[in-house]
Amino acid sequence: MRSILIFIFSICIIAKTTASSDTLSLPAVNILATGWQSYNQDRRVERIDTLLLINNFTNLKEILPVLGIAYCKDYGPGNSSTYTYQGTAAQHNQIIWNGLPINSSLLGLTDLSLASVQAFQQLRMIKGTSSDYWGSGAIGSTILIDNKAWDVNRLTFDASYNSLHNQSYNVTANYVFKNLSMLVSGSVLNNLNQYRVLDYTSPKHDYKLFETPQRSKELQCSTIYKSGKYDQFKLHFWLLNSDRNISPSLTEVNHNAKQNDNAIRAVVDWMHIKGNCNLKLLTGLIHERIKFQDDAVNDTGLVTSVFLQANAEKKLKNYSIALSLQSRFDKANNSSFNNTHERFINSLAINISKEINSKTQAFLNSRSEIINKDKFIQVGSLGLNGSFKETSYKMYFATSYNIPTFNDLYWIPGGNELLKPERGINAGIDLEYKKRIGELNNSFGLNLFYHNIKDWIQWIPGNPYWKPVNYKKVESMGANIYWNIKIDLGSSQLSILNSFQFTRAINKEVSESSGSNAINKQLSYVPEYTIQNSINYRANKMQISYYQQWVGKRYTTSDESNFLEPYFISNIQATYSLIRNGFIAKPYVSINNIFDVAYETVAYRPREPRNISIGINIQIIPFNQKQ
Repeated sequence: MRSILIFIFSICIIAKTTASSDTLSLPAVNILATGWQSYNQDRRVERIDTLLLINNFTNLKEILPVLGIAYCKDYGPGNSSTYTYQGTAAQHNQIIWNGLPINSSLLGLTDLSLASVQAFQQLRMIKGTSSDYWGSGAIGSTILIDNKAWDVNRLTFDASYNSLHNQSYNVTANYVFKNLSMLVSGSVLNNLNQYRVLDYTSPKHDYKLFETPQRSKELQCSTIYKSGKYDQFKLHFWLLNSDRNISPSLTEVNHNAKQNDNAIRAVVDWMHIKGNCNLKLLTGLIHERIKFQDDAVNDTGLVTSVFLQANAEKKLKNYSIALSLQSRFDKANNSSFNNTHERFINSLAINISKEINSKTQAFLNSRSEIINKDKFIQVGSLGLNGSFKETSYKMYFATSYNIPTFNDLYWIPGGNELLKPERGINAGIDLEYKKRIGELNNSFGLNLFYHNIKDWIQWIPGNPYWKPVNYKKVESMGANIYWNIKIDLGSSQLSILNSFQFTRAINKEVSESSGSNAINKQLSYVPEYTIQNSINYRANKMQISYYQQWVGKRYTTSDESNFLEPYFISNIQATYSLIRNGFIAKPYVSINNIFDVAYETVAYRPREPRNISIGINIQIIPFNQKQ
């Protein structure tokens, strides 16, 4: 700790002595056309990467709660984290990395705590269903992650220390030579995740010490080569190794649980853009190993996936036609399986868009998929977007699906090879009104959504073991209302965001053997109400960001007999920029859970109390480069 503090304040002193009134404009990110942009233009797409520029997040599980658009089921520091959106489950929200779907075919989801964001330059969330393009699991939302290279040589170093005895370091370097740009980012986490909370389950209400050590190493590389005016080649690598202890809940004894995650992900793509014709070829590879062990279990899961995609888009007067051929091969094994299992998926997605007039566009999407040559799935959507005066709108009506995971099908004991894919009917409407009054920019928005998912897969108690069944039919509907304010104050700027989310997700039908106590009851761990507010103030070289979130009651049982109390948490961060020619130093301090609220996002797993982080971000950009 002492050495880190000395290093941070030494950098601050050096930067301060050389600082002047000089300003340096940061280079813009190269944002080029990607395959998804031809599709889903009738859905609202939320920018997440703007938060990366003003905050110091390390992984996705830190970002989504701050946005207030998703509820994260977080088992605590160092433990796994997933999210629910619009009343859907974790397996209904797909994550795409540089065009490659990375949700595990073994588990059906991605652990947000292992998705480091320090090498990401572009983050987007498609709000609503996009199964017509991204396929299985893209029902509630789709998060799009892209690694981009900067257009100048640049070296960035991040270091931080947290009062939970956590340390993180990241070095990112970008090199540009003629038409070649390379970015390399390495991260190291050494977290103790130590904190003390009240054990309300003990007779004497003693305090319990949580300590979940986690060590993680990560390397991400991106190479972009532009060949002539029309062609571009990209190569991306993502290597991950994580070792962590899994802490018991308040009701469990220490079971010495540990988990090791190893992942290799790679993407190679070629893009040709010329006039009204765009072509893209992409190849992706995923190899993952998850090893879990405790006093009674020693389990290892292996997954290998190969993904191929060919996209073509052609514009014809008022029409645009896009085709996407996709093939995926998954191979998985687990300590509980009898043998290795394989799955082949081939699909064709078609998008036809028409400009009705200068302000209105209509969309027709269709996806046909064949699984292992014997199962056929067809989904599609109709959409519309446009504007009138200061108001813009987007709307869609779609069908969706989610196929069973390998664990659902083949786990021993309990796997069910007779499971059917989950099928959904979905709709969404987005309205946004923008109005500038003097120096005040206002943006009002309303998002309405509806999902009706049948054959929902769930593991239920059986005799003598748990098993997955097509358990229920779920209907989810709700609304998100937001108001964004930006005020220009001359040399400073004030931004305010207010958001209210209502979600009603209920069981409409359940399997006969389960009884009827879950009918018309809210889904477990889906809050009906959430409220998010944030304030960001910039003045010269100082920036202060404040976030607060209120999360309503969440039921932990299907009959609504048990629930977690609502909670209200607040975070604040202050950053100061020290700039001199091509040298930028940004020391920062943040306080999380300012009011030391005791809360849980998963039953009997209390979240961390108030904690403080300090750190610094250093950027070196050679001054003689073209800015």
